[in-house]
Amino acid sequence: MISLLKQVIRYFFVGGTAALTEWVTFFLCSRAGIFYAISTCIAFLIATFVNFFLGRKFAFAKKSTGTKQEAIAVYLVSFVGLLINLGLMYLFVSLFSWNELFSKLIATSIAFFWNFFSRKWFIYKD
Repeated sequence: MISLLKQVIRYFFVGGTAALTEWVTFFLCSRAGIFYAISTCIAFLIATFVNFFLGRKFAFAKKSTGTKQEAIAVYLVSFVGLLINLGLMYLFVSLFSWNELFSKLIATSIAFFWNFFSRKWFIYKD
């Protein structure tokens, strides 16, 4: 249990850095007038790379297999996280009329759990 807690804490910082990257990218895209769904996709691509690189180095380093296969797996499970994120963004922004940035913060926070456990159980098989 302590090992899981340490890993969650490490991944929280990795995920937090990726989330900040995603939010800043989303904000900049939104300010540039890019539609929120496209902004979400652009932010996703950049943040997933940050998450992959930092996660490999700090959270799951000892369980690493191969860089290429691992990157593909991270993007595949992250794509599910993107779908979760987009679905929540649609729900919050289009149906509930919430602020886009606030909605992004909530959607990313929820997707965090999918991202952590998918990496832990499916990619690194911890």
